[in-house]
Amino acid sequence: MRAVDDTLTRAAKLLCSARRPAILVGPEGASATRALLQIADRLGAALLTTPDALSLVDHRRSCGTFSFGASALARAVMDQADVVLAVSALGEFTCRLGEAFRGRHLIQVTERASDIGRNAEPTLVLVGATIEESLQRLQLALARRLPKRQTLWFNELVEANRAQPAPAERPGLIQPVAAMSAVAAALPAVARLCLDVTSGALHAYQHLKLTTSQRVFSSIENSACMGEALMASLGIRLASNLPTLTLVGDWGYCMAPAELHTAVELGLDRYVVLIWANGGGAFIGAGVKQQGIAVPDRVWRWRSPPSFSAIASGYGAEGVTVTDATSLGRELSRAFSAPHPVVIEAKIDPEALVPAGDRFLTLGDSRSARAPEHKP
Repeated sequence: MRAVDDTLTRAAKLLCSARRPAILVGPEGASATRALLQIADRLGAALLTTPDALSLVDHRRSCGTFSFGASALARAVMDQADVVLAVSALGEFTCRLGEAFRGRHLIQVTERASDIGRNAEPTLVLVGATIEESLQRLQLALARRLPKRQTLWFNELVEANRAQPAPAERPGLIQPVAAMSAVAAALPAVARLCLDVTSGALHAYQHLKLTTSQRVFSSIENSACMGEALMASLGIRLASNLPTLTLVGDWGYCMAPAELHTAVELGLDRYVVLIWANGGGAFIGAGVKQQGIAVPDRVWRWRSPPSFSAIASGYGAEGVTVTDATSLGRELSRAFSAPHPVVIEAKIDPEALVPAGDRFLTLGDSRSARAPEHKP
């Protein structure tokens, strides 16, 4: 017990001495978000989430996801942070084998000893109790050392990284940022969102603004598989009885299209599948380009893509194709009150940049985790 108390004291001291503290929240922190918010407010710390924890922190308090699909703001915050409190297992997609935390103090909070040092060697570890208990004790220790709330240190970064206007849409195609704005505007106040392994999910991690009542299922940090969100969303819709949106890629949808028939057989209402149709495996295309590999587009891009709205009709669902953001928003709003499953095929601009983050970059370069435009 004395060793645990000593670690707790050291962690509190390190956080109180930080000039630019940051807190990274993974799905593991779901039961302790209240304590995390209180700790962040006391320290004036920047709050970020891992991709799978996107909706655990309200977008008005979060600096975004890190590192997979990270925005310019999230990368800038982590680049300047000197102490990071990570309530996370710190898997590969969280920190790209530890490169993201090089040169800064890392305090890891976990319930499982097997999580320690998996991809990044922490300065301190709080382990041996539930995450909620560890954070409550840390919160009390911080309150004794810092009676007053500290000023948020990252406000200038927020102002410097204000979202830029979305590029103009090309005729018949939707820009990803505009698509995310349409999703955010149409998503019910209380809803469930399932993200598949797709370039669309990366845009969601970067641009989608959510509240804690719009909960997200995403497993990109934990051995994710293309198409799995379509299957997971059925269970989530049945268990929650809430409007449910599944964002799946065009390639990913082809992995398990018959799952849609299950939704039809169950007569699910308020169940929407949004197909991110950008001409094929854009995620893969971004990877080969980012690595500087010369691969013809025909390897990963369809010459003649399927008609996903027609496929939906064949399974008994309603199928719709949209080619502009305004129509996407209108069809989403209508679909969330539909008495049957609806599939919306959104024609996304295949030339839009895929925010692949550090997924395809060379390891061993500390700059890689924060420079998605870098081409080794």
